Amino acid sequence: MGFLNFKINRAGSNFFRSLFLFLLFSFFSAHASFAFSRTEIQIKWLGHSCFLIKARVLTPPRPIPFHRGRFSKSRRGFHFSFRTIYSVLLDPYHRAAGYPVHKVKANAVVISHFHFDHDNAGMAPGAEVFDGLKKGGKTWNPMTVKLAPGIYLKILGGVYHDSVHGKKRGLDSIIILNFYGIRMVHLGDLGTLLSKKIVHEIGKVDVLMVPVGGVFTINGFQAQKVVKELHPRIVLPIHYRTRYTNKTLLPIHSAREFLTHNPYPIKKLDTSRLILIPGILPEKRMVYVLKPLSPNPPYPIR
Repeated sequence: MGFLNFKINRAGSNFFRSLFLFLLFSFFSAHASFAFSRTEIQIKWLGHSCFLIKARVLTPPRPIPFHRGRFSKSRRGFHFSFRTIYSVLLDPYHRAAGYPVHKVKANAVVISHFHFDHDNAGMAPGAEVFDGLKKGGKTWNPMTVKLAPGIYLKILGGVYHDSVHGKKRGLDSIIILNFYGIRMVHLGDLGTLLSKKIVHEIGKVDVLMVPVGGVFTINGFQAQKVVKELHPRIVLPIHYRTRYTNKTLLPIHSAREFLTHNPYPIKKLDTSRLILIPGILPEKRMVYVLKPLSPNPPYPIR
């Protein structure tokens, strides 16, 4: 009988604790200052120059029903979860790039230029596609688009895939995403340093995705100069050699040059994901090195 009372008391304790959290959540949800803290931006590096960026909102707590007079052992109280409200896929690659090709769920696909390691829009079936270059790749396709409430896309032209005004490798474009005030800039296959005009047009940068592997793009030293010009809070190196890279078609260098001569703190993460909260970013510049998404991720890519 005492053992039964212990179980009942334990269930009751969990119930009142969960009820308290629910009421606390409801109270703060009514305040605008808390609204942003219920939204997160998830940046997932699939590999090479490809990112899946998702805006996710914390859903209202859902009570877990009683089971046989008490909460289930696995999940007691109220269940909190995030729901994706909008997602964008940047520069998806084809299988020839060497990385595993994943089928992802996204609302939009943005492509900086038409090369095999950047233009596989089929990675996100059914998504709306925005191209940084017009058909044929000979001219830029600048635009400013409202994708969803609080989410904006801007594509800038005026940049090249090489240092000779595109005569070797053609044009490039710059992708700027604004998710609830967090401005993310993807430089595609930038092949030369930025002009003062382009730096001014880019404006504020919170997250910079910059190529560092050289050969077809700027190298590690040049990438450092670009970082100094744009003053981002967070730097994500892209387009460098990893164990997945097809070294025959993409004989690019590793990120070592960029990281060795980098004066800012470096954090190497054992994951492909970086979570950001609008209004809460690092005060000092940070370089994050993500792991490419594994060929068989333990969770669905949505």
